[in-house]
Amino acid sequence: MGALIETSITRNLYFYVSLLFFICAKSSFSASYNINEQTRIYTQEISTDSVVLKMDNHFAIPVSVKLELDLLNLEGESGAGKPTIIPANNTGYVLAKFRKIDTASPYKCSYKWKIVLGDVTKMPDKNYVYGYPFNKSHLFKISQGPGGEFSHKDMFAYDFTMPVGTPVIASRDGIVAVIKANSGVGGPNRKFIDDANYISVYHSDGTIANYLHLNKKGVVVKEGQSVKKGELIGYSGNSGFSSGPHLHFEVVQPALDFEKSKWLSFIWDIKTNNGLFSFLYKKSTSSL
Repeated sequence: MGALIETSITRNLYFYVSLLFFICAKSSFSASYNINEQTRIYTQEISTDSVVLKMDNHFAIPVSVKLELDLLNLEGESGAGKPTIIPANNTGYVLAKFRKIDTASPYKCSYKWKIVLGDVTKMPDKNYVYGYPFNKSHLFKISQGPGGEFSHKDMFAYDFTMPVGTPVIASRDGIVAVIKANSGVGGPNRKFIDDANYISVYHSDGTIANYLHLNKKGVVVKEGQSVKKGELIGYSGNSGFSSGPHLHFEVVQPALDFEKSKWLSFIWDIKTNNGLFSFLYKKSTSSL
């Protein structure tokens, strides 16, 4: 998924921006927000012979960006080809600095960039024990687990069948990165893939937990809010690409390689819900 933007400004400066949106490939979840609405990349002349490439990040969590540059009559430090981490709520972050080789001649800065939510340089804590995303007094059937044949073939994710309106709680401490709560439609058809309501929570080790298919207006937290493990964050529903009321839960590691988004295996705290794991990973197919 991408968009090509061509713009020209004074002094023959041209720039081409290729935008990649944060999306979980091959998933029943597609982040329906446009990441370009809360990030911006742009050039600025700071003197007669100097140009900088800057970026704004209005998300409540860091974003990672990688540049590809094609320069004419410019030289300098850019960090192109390597991930750059833009802090949360940051304006005017300098991605690159250039000097005009000949101030009397036109110059060009052509660039492509790829961006994802989160810090791709962090290493996940694979020993972290996740709490279940619902009250420990409940037991819900797992209708599809990791590798499920219906829609989890390449994923490590769980679908918990539960009535609409069931309280959903945070499985781990974190910061609410993005939310969607305005969708009232859904069904067992991929045309609804962008209609799921969701909460994405960013963890200290750079991973992101996605809580999907929530009820319309079923989100009780705000973007940028800190949440604690076990805290109420929303209510389950049946929005988006879904064959029945359930909660989809997954943990992903941000990756700038768009074709290799990483679903992470993780550990449940089985002490709180004994018997929950009585299912076969690859034969659970009843729900998305």
